[in-house]
Amino acid sequence: VAATNTQTGLTEGSHCSVCGEVIVAQTIVPVTKSGTCGKNVTWTLDDEGTLTISGSGAMYDYNFIFEAPWYSYNAEVYKVIISDGITEIGSCAFYHCENLTNVTIPNGLKTIGECAFGLCSSLTSIYIPNSVTGIGAGAFMYCGLTDISISENLTYISQSMFEGCDFSSIVLPNSITGIGKKAFYLCRLTSISIPEGVKSIGNEAFSICTKLTNITIPTSVKTIGTDAFKLCVALK
Repeated sequence: VAATNTQTGLTEGSHCSVCGEVIVAQTIVPVTKSGTCGKNVTWTLDDEGTLTISGSGAMYDYNFIFEAPWYSYNAEVYKVIISDGITEIGSCAFYHCENLTNVTIPNGLKTIGECAFGLCSSLTSIYIPNSVTGIGAGAFMYCGLTDISISENLTYISQSMFEGCDFSSIVLPNSITGIGKKAFYLCRLTSISIPEGVKSIGNEAFSICTKLTNITIPTSVKTIGTDAFKLCVALK
């Protein structure tokens, strides 16, 4: 029986048809930690905890956190390498990989799906290259991020993108035109400067950022949503 992604297997053995004595004993074949995660995309998880995504084009989107093919190994994932050629990280791809500490994203990636790195509580830093133009809702929600570099071609901070993150400051690129609902909800921000060109700030965008003491809002902002700064008790 061949090994699969979730079950061990056995090698083919043989025995004497007369006496029943084992001639070639079966041995256990460990779970194969590899497979497909896109039309032309494959994944491999090695014994060191490195999950490598290889191939070309887009990863599949996963509607639920348990749909990703490596979900049962989430606790074993310490590093993710997105190889050159991958253009899209799928929704919920690495959601709740709680021991993930390092992510490599290639220049050439275009989008990061919804909740892709949500609840990656050990992930403290990430570099998002300038090739990325879109990041889905909740992509980094409740990560342990304290250091982040954002693509200079990103145009929108989507809903709950950084909700519950740990960074105290962030530099938003001048390409940003809007900040979505709960984008920085419950963050540990102490200060932030909204770039000229941003037109809207969504509902609860900075709500419960209790350490926020300073924010600069440009004249380009025309709408500020309900409770955008609710319970920002340190804001003066």
